[in-house]
Amino acid sequence: MSEGAAQEAARLTRQCFRVVPRLMTPSVLRLVTNIDGAVLIEPHGDCYAIGAILDGLATEKGDSSRGSRYNSALRYVESSRYPCLAVVVSEDGLIDLLPPIRR
Repeated sequence: MSEGAAQEAARLTRQCFRVVPRLMTPSVLRLVTNIDGAVLIEPHGDCYAIGAILDGLATEKGDSSRGSRYNSALRYVESSRYPCLAVVVSEDGLIDLLPPIRR
């Protein structure tokens, strides 16, 4: 989820499937998350792209024991110019929120 989802969908045009902006519903979200890649959604719920390949600068916070989904999302969140939240669902079922919630 990013305040800059529309701008990021335009920037990542060659690395995603852009869609006509529409409000993301739980049933549609279940369908599009079956596609490999990220879903670019603004905080108010409009979706701008699916199947996005995220980019980002390498960071010291990467974890080689985790997969590419986690590390790509971490690099993207760390280097994004927009406030964003990434929800990473690994194949083993582990779910991470990036950046991590501070308690």
